[in-house]
Amino acid sequence: MKRPLASILASLIVSSLLPAACFAGIMIEVATRGPGDSKKETISTMRAELDRLSVRNEGMWGIFRSDKQVMWLVTPKEGKYTEVSAADMKQLDEQLSGAMADVQKQLASLPPEQRAMAEKAMGSKLPGQSEEAATESPAPLSYKATGKTQKINKHLCKSYDLMQGDKKVCEAWLADWKEFGLRLEDFKVFGDFAAFTSSLTGPLAKQLGTGFEQTFTKEYVPGLPIRTITQTASGPFVTEIKKIEKQEIAASEFEPPTGLKKESLADMSSPKEEK
Repeated sequence: MKRPLASILASLIVSSLLPAACFAGIMIEVATRGPGDSKKETISTMRAELDRLSVRNEGMWGIFRSDKQVMWLVTPKEGKYTEVSAADMKQLDEQLSGAMADVQKQLASLPPEQRAMAEKAMGSKLPGQSEEAATESPAPLSYKATGKTQKINKHLCKSYDLMQGDKKVCEAWLADWKEFGLRLEDFKVFGDFAAFTSSLTGPLAKQLGTGFEQTFTKEYVPGLPIRTITQTASGPFVTEIKKIEKQEIAASEFEPPTGLKKESLADMSSPKEEK
């Protein structure tokens, strides 16, 4: 399970008037920079329609289908793909929750000073610090203008703090929707993908993310997020749109290629037999 999940961030209601072979969609070229990698960029190419998403990144390929509630992690060089269903996500969440419960029990047995040091070191890897926090509904998202403006990749952007209650989630530099001829509704699949992976927390959630889930899950977004900056314990994580355009997308972009071996999450986690 490790390799495909770590490589994909990491994700349609189509008009019947369009040709069966291709559909109108959006192509987005995205660069991400992790903490300590200010000069090293990872480039991903995303292709999206209203209920499907394809993400290609350094030889890896992830496909999310909201209409089927399924995700495929494709590794062409290995001649296989892994199918992850909504039921698989639920099972994975239960496994993670069980593992974290065991960790909490171990932490509870430590002296207070050692426990505090362990919790600080694990940080976001330790979700569900308390049952009370786990049952609370998350605060609604809102955008707070900072008054700053900047040209990013030739687009005039305004800075907003994306807030969840009183907590700042990230800084988002937004460009006017009209400049691209796009609307928030065109990015519906990103919100669907966020819902599909919502049970995940910590590092695994980051590995499966596209970088846009939080900015596209609100009913109103002031503009297109050209750059988002999320502060982490290790430093800033930056997602930046380098190129975006409307595009006719082949239907095959949202299906695993024929001839590949299909695997399940269970197959990925099972030990391989030595030949």
